[in-house]
Amino acid sequence: MIDTSKDRLIKEGFPEGWYIQDRVGEGTALLCHKTWQGFSKCICLRPGAIKTDDWVPTAQAIAKGYALVSELEIIERQIANSQDDGA
Repeated sequence: MIDTSKDRLIKEGFPEGWYIQDRVGEGTALLCHKTWQGFSKCICLRPGAIKTDDWVPTAQAIAKGYALVSELEIIERQIANSQDDGA
């Protein structure tokens, strides 16, 4: 079992539900997203040659891009549904 008690969670500057789980003891960091179902999924790992603090801006950009695409997909579905209802 993985000991997550020493993990550092970085949430500042990320869209809602997004964070970095910095697994200090393992020397790795994960960009994670908490889904509407309540569980978290890993989107990508920090490259090993980069320190976590240096990777934060890149991870934030990835998270913001994913969040924007998700919002646009929701809007597109709402538009499609409203057009179906009005037909």
